[in-house]
Amino acid sequence: MKAIAQRANTDCSDLTGKRIKFVGLALAAFVALGNSANAQSDNANDYDLAAALDPASGALSVTGTIDIVADKRTEEIEMLLNGQLRIERISFSREAEMQTENGITCGTYPLPHTQRMRIALAQPMEPGDHLQIALAYSGNLTTESFEMGRGIVSPLWTELSADSLWYPVWYDEPDIRYTLSLDLPPQFDVVGPGTYDRVSDGKWRLSSPGIVNTRITFAASDSWTIAEREIGDGLTGAVYTARGTAKTDSILTGLEQVFEAYRGFLGAPSLSTGAIKIIYPGPEIEPTYPQQAYVAGNDFIVLDESHLQVQLDTLNHEVAHLWWSRGASGTPDEFLSESIAEYLAKRHGGDLWGAEWLERQRDRMRARSEKIDTSLLEIDGFTSDRQALLYNRGPTMLFALQDRIGRGAIDAILHELHSRQADTLDDFFGILSARHGDAMVDWAREHL
Repeated sequence: MKAIAQRANTDCSDLTGKRIKFVGLALAAFVALGNSANAQSDNANDYDLAAALDPASGALSVTGTIDIVADKRTEEIEMLLNGQLRIERISFSREAEMQTENGITCGTYPLPHTQRMRIALAQPMEPGDHLQIALAYSGNLTTESFEMGRGIVSPLWTELSADSLWYPVWYDEPDIRYTLSLDLPPQFDVVGPGTYDRVSDGKWRLSSPGIVNTRITFAASDSWTIAEREIGDGLTGAVYTARGTAKTDSILTGLEQVFEAYRGFLGAPSLSTGAIKIIYPGPEIEPTYPQQAYVAGNDFIVLDESHLQVQLDTLNHEVAHLWWSRGASGTPDEFLSESIAEYLAKRHGGDLWGAEWLERQRDRMRARSEKIDTSLLEIDGFTSDRQALLYNRGPTMLFALQDRIGRGAIDAILHELHSRQADTLDDFFGILSARHGDAMVDWAREHL
């Protein structure tokens, strides 16, 4: 993901605002689920929500359940929710007490329009234990209330994701599945990751494509324009815009080129559907943080607003995430996601736009990297240096490594990393050591 906004960690301190306390006792119907271990091979949290949204007014009402599955011993759960929304009722499958706090800071970022839901458990959860939360909440969302990242609510274009906090988000354990029943005015269409089906006029059903990282996301409009193109092997690229744009053909061409370039040495990615959907509302739409871009569900790319070449560079980065989305966020392992994606994007840009363009990008990344005193190996949470390290220090090291061992050798390392489904920086170092020796690993660590 490329973004201006920093995603906050869960180490949030109070800023201002009142506290509201909710006390919930275990519900008999949920006791068996609450005390059982996760029967599946993962501990993804499961959201089953029904939402009604009026894009004209921003009125939102939501009911549903959240099945929390602990990844580790857990005594307290902190979730964030948009401050415009009021919790009307909530209950828990385990004895628990919840306090809400309005006006908080996360890390160093003040979030006056965000509330924190702090759920204290009477008894700790062990890995694999469940906590089912049943809740209802409502309120009026505004574009100005989206403090964590990109989003917009308007009749022409509505775009909601985790960063708008339209549902409770637990950033500490981001892997989720979801089903969403969504009611909109009947003239609206919807697009999202994975499957999204119109059940009847104004009623939609969205399901996550397996496990996704945090985001329950969708875009909706009553008048958008869709441009589609076959990009090879039965795969379709589609660009969704508010009014249509002359950039559409260039974006689809860029998608076709970069997808083929990465597939050429990494093989086909595991896609959710047979279409890659690019969400680009256009310059007349003004979401919060319009320069933020991200990929969700391995088939849904939200593109930033910028000059065409900058957008294509961003597209090259986001398409790389179809292969590279491993490595825990806020840790050095995120190198396997963001640093590799940025390296590949700049490398592909050099193939398209020439050696001079690439050298300017390398010089810029090198200069930014030299201004940072900390090491990428020391990333611990969502600090102010995190993005600069991942987007500059990491790719700078990879290009310097390419200068030492060659582009083909880099491709071989990346191919092995991907085929192993590696998810730690130590995996990268292990492959580098096996192929080029421990001294090269020492060099790489020094340059991170």
